[in-house]
Amino acid sequence: MKILILSASPKNESSLTLQVGLFLEKISQFSVKDEFTKCLIGNGKYTKEIGEKIKEADFIMFCSSLFHFSVHQQLMVFLNSMEEDIGEYIKGKPVTYFTTSAYLLDTEAHAYMEKRLKRMGAKYIRGLSLLDEDILNEDAYYDELNDEMTDEIKEYYYNILPLQGLAEIVGEENIYYFGYDSFGDVIYETDKLHNYIRNVV
Repeated sequence: MKILILSASPKNESSLTLQVGLFLEKISQFSVKDEFTKCLIGNGKYTKEIGEKIKEADFIMFCSSLFHFSVHQQLMVFLNSMEEDIGEYIKGKPVTYFTTSAYLLDTEAHAYMEKRLKRMGAKYIRGLSLLDEDILNEDAYYDELNDEMTDEIKEYYYNILPLQGLAEIVGEENIYYFGYDSFGDVIYETDKLHNYIRNVV
């Protein structure tokens, strides 16, 4: 499969969000060996060369940082030019979008990208949002269903929810925590909660 990464960060090669795509490229070498190509579009400039790569791609991954909680102007300009030039080639093509943000702060950006790309007829796939710490700190994220919390993460949650007293009575192993995006897709969050309950009950 030909996978095209379109990195819209003004930081270009230094973009932290871009590193997520490059990581996916690296791990794919151990399995299916997909063919990855990246284009830096942080300046918002669309070219015919980039257009040809979009046409050839089987799967497109947009990635960017956020500006004022939304998609920055350069990416909007790029999307306008892309739609005008080769919009018909996006129809039916799987496209996704991922960011480095603060979870609830990325809702507007992801909604914008989904709307724009679906308007072009793309097969939009729900994207990914990461905090910088998720990438830079190996202990920052964990699978709450299968892994043990580190003391650092445990302290973080206790600062948010002071349940130490309850934990002493019922035992920490009997306390479960579910976090969700209050400004996100309610149906999606409900499905996540349903699956979470099925795994812990």
